Amino acid sequence: MKPHPRSLLTAMKALGVQGNQSVLIDDSVSGMHAARAADTYSVGFPNRPEKAEPSPQPGLTQS
Repeated sequence: MKPHPRSLLTAMKALGVQGNQSVLIDDSVSGMHAARAADTYSVGFPNRPEKAEPSPQPGLTQS
């Protein structure tokens, strides 16, 4: 469950890739936290732009 990175790490291992070779695309801040914990790139976007929240910490952005 997000933000725990277990599912991301499992998927990367199954694909034989490292964090610097993968990207997570997600519509939630918790997804961005999971990506950071898995040491992978991420692209975030709000699923409801009118309710977009500011990033909770530097380095996490939604666009």
